[in-house]
Amino acid sequence: MKKISLLLIFVILLLGCNKVKKMEQNIISENPYLTAKIDKFYWETLSDDTNLVPLIKPYQLMQVTGSEDWYLPTQSKDRFNFKNGSFVDLFSLSTVIECNIKPPYIFGIDEEITSIHPDTNKPFAIKPRLYFIINSESNKLDVYEDVELYKNQLNKLNLPDSYSTPDYLFEQFKNNPILPWFPEVVKKQLEEARVRK
Repeated sequence: MKKISLLLIFVILLLGCNKVKKMEQNIISENPYLTAKIDKFYWETLSDDTNLVPLIKPYQLMQVTGSEDWYLPTQSKDRFNFKNGSFVDLFSLSTVIECNIKPPYIFGIDEEITSIHPDTNKPFAIKPRLYFIINSESNKLDVYEDVELYKNQLNKLNLPDSYSTPDYLFEQFKNNPILPWFPEVVKKQLEEARVRK
């Protein structure tokens, strides 16, 4: 009786494994980008519970599902010192409200974070509004508290002073994963996979 029970369990497990393999194959065949073996950085809109917008690899905007804030991991180990004496570590820009991409640059605005002072009940800035420019080739992050210094740097780099919200970029990406700043070879792969769909 034990042998029959063990054999029955083995058969059930084997059938279950085959079902899992068939499900994986169906998922792959239903996703033309996965079938075409295109780097998922360029087409994945959701990872776990995080919405994604690819900028320039490896940089991407991220939003935890249910949150309104978009953040941008910067890979920086630097610290920014504000005029008021406080500081922030720059490993991530935590409240990106506008950005633009003109390879190799990612630039935009990281909104201030405020709180209510417990003694005065008045709002105060925990982190002032920051303006940022990332050079994706050198992985250099420049951060400005002064908007005029930021705009001067944009002019020096011949970058436009125009932006899109992360929500707009996410909707654009969900509707069509071929974003204008992607490398031409990636745009071509995405288009070919989309046509095959």
